[in-house]
Amino acid sequence: VGTRRGIARWPGTGSENMTMNLQDSHIRGITTDANDSLWVATNGGGAARLGQTGWRIFDTATTGGQLTTSLLNTIQADPAAGVWIGTLTDGLFRYTGTAWTRYDTTGSGITDNNVTALLPVSAGGMWIGTRTGGLTRLSGAVWTNGSGFDSGPDEEGLVAVAATPSEGRWACS
Repeated sequence: VGTRRGIARWPGTGSENMTMNLQDSHIRGITTDANDSLWVATNGGGAARLGQTGWRIFDTATTGGQLTTSLLNTIQADPAAGVWIGTLTDGLFRYTGTAWTRYDTTGSGITDNNVTALLPVSAGGMWIGTRTGGLTRLSGAVWTNGSGFDSGPDEEGLVAVAATPSEGRWACS
């Protein structure tokens, strides 16, 4: 469970706080990848992965500037062993374990650099919710905007996206 004061787990009886070694304890997103590693997105400390050898931090310094901000909104693993990170100001990033790819309003079809929600698509690709740009789908190299979900005038934009088994979409703003 991710909270504003860190993360906790319940290994069977009681709870265990696991915030040690994180650069920021305000957790904005949490996911697990294909290797059973736990990933968290923080509100100022970048991303962190808890694997078999402990925590590894991913921020502007440890990625050599490839992750251009440590202000993260959301994080989601995909079936192809990639991890997607939505940021407050710098768009969307995908990490494959060896390479980083950035998607922003100047170099891709994303409509807003404030990425607030992510949902992997079973056939590949990702649904991307933003604060002011609504919902966009990335499938391969094809961006589809104007999905019928508009972020509207509220302060938070799209905050969550879910899908039914038949690929129906739900979005919360």
